Amino acid sequence: MKYQVPRYLGIQDVQRTKKNSYVLNVGFSDHLSKKVQLDSEAMEVLKFFLQAKTANAAKKNFSWSEAKTQEVLEGLKTAKLLVEVPKRSKKFERYDRHSLFYQLGDLNGLEAQKILSQKKVALIGAGGIGNWVGLNLIGAGFKEIRIIDFDRVELTNLTRQVLFDEKDLGKLKTEVAAKALQKKNTQTKVRPVEMKVTSVKELKKVLKGMDFVILSADRPEKIHDWVDEACQALQIPYLNIGYRDGEGVVGPMTVPGRTSCYQCFKSQTSEEKTTDHSSAEIQNLFDDRYQAPSFGPLNALVSTVGSLEVIKYFTGLGELRSLDTEISVNALTLEWRHHSYHRDPHCWHCQSDSL
Repeated sequence: MKYQVPRYLGIQDVQRTKKNSYVLNVGFSDHLSKKVQLDSEAMEVLKFFLQAKTANAAKKNFSWSEAKTQEVLEGLKTAKLLVEVPKRSKKFERYDRHSLFYQLGDLNGLEAQKILSQKKVALIGAGGIGNWVGLNLIGAGFKEIRIIDFDRVELTNLTRQVLFDEKDLGKLKTEVAAKALQKKNTQTKVRPVEMKVTSVKELKKVLKGMDFVILSADRPEKIHDWVDEACQALQIPYLNIGYRDGEGVVGPMTVPGRTSCYQCFKSQTSEEKTTDHSSAEIQNLFDDRYQAPSFGPLNALVSTVGSLEVIKYFTGLGELRSLDTEISVNALTLEWRHHSYHRDPHCWHCQSDSL
């Protein structure tokens, strides 16, 4: 086993004291920032381990006993100034910087990458959110990305749908997105599925075998119900990512058998109301002409947060914030809000005997 000063560990400054010791101001963020005092010998040891070395090499270099070697190494490891060097893999070489990030979260970088390389994710919707999520996931090294949509590229898409350009106008979004993503990473299988979702049955067929689903489509009207029903039946976790007016939305993340489902959510937010024919007609008039505002930076922001949550779900990196929780951000003020939901013990859907 080799040891090394973590490559992600930076030092802001070093001060030498009158007692011939050193004070290191370590780290550049609240997560890592701390002051560490080392005597001259410990400082030499730290410098020795700037390159990966074995404990035996340190023992010989400093003429230590076995007990002394273990004592020094354990002390530096406890202070998080020394880590075991994870095995390298040529297959995962492109993910080296991601591996360092996983180590920040006390994960084995190689093991975390192996997990992601075995997972399949479906994107329902290849618009602004689907584009950005696709970029994040292809960079993270998932096994498969399945893109489900039926629409074609339009001029107004180009403000935020970053996988398309002017020469793609009129082409199927799924095909263009799949080609663009595949160029970035041939290790990940990218499968385009041209399909206009019209039923739960269709969704079950196309989502079978997936490990996670990301929903960014808001049409047809029943899409949330259908995705929830299909994912509950197939026992697949899913995450909603979208926007409403000037707010971006991530979550809730729904995990069958663990969190509330969409039907629980509806029961907690809906109100008793009656609608006569005249009221319904007025609502339809407004709905027919409504166009949801969509803004490139906001799409990118919530898509990236959502992608991070998916990676965290599989690897255990940090805390899942969207689990049973809707996270929203106001694009104009950057105010973040968290709204939690709870599982309805009487829900006809997720509490049924079939689950």
